[in-house]
Amino acid sequence: MKKLPKNISNYEELITENYYYVDKTKYIELLENLNEKRIMFLRPRKFGKTLFTSMLEYYYDVNKSDKFACLFKDTYIGKNPTKLKNSYYVLRFDFSGIDTSSKESTINGFRENVIRGLNTCINKYNLNYVIDENMSTEGILDNFIMQFEIINKKLYVIIDEYDHFANELLGFN
Repeated sequence: MKKLPKNISNYEELITENYYYVDKTKYIELLENLNEKRIMFLRPRKFGKTLFTSMLEYYYDVNKSDKFACLFKDTYIGKNPTKLKNSYYVLRFDFSGIDTSSKESTINGFRENVIRGLNTCINKYNLNYVIDENMSTEGILDNFIMQFEIINKKLYVIIDEYDHFANELLGFN
């Protein structure tokens, strides 16, 4: 096994490249047992939030079921999978890199990132859906999520690196 480099944030790479790994997959079961619709992780920088959310993505994503045995075979959750394993469409947002130099650039960067995340999801799952960019950002998100209710599919939303831009928005009153 190899020592983990500081910049690794992808669960698949961590496992397939044989890096040292502390198994945190038991937390998947614990999170599910909380029976909460929304969970927020508040941890300091460099505490593995991105890697943890990557693990969640690989665990829940319907498109990753073919990789489950390889990625989770030696873990707690691999030996004790839950009924929700590989049962969601995953919508992932990463809000790092948003220009927060002004209120306008922060809001525009947020909107662009939302649209990019939705387009990634649409393409990943080959969804028959077109984003109406004339709508507000909130409207775009609401409409997208409503489509999953209509087609009766489960959507797992992962939001990473939200803290910097969110703090800036709060600072703009």
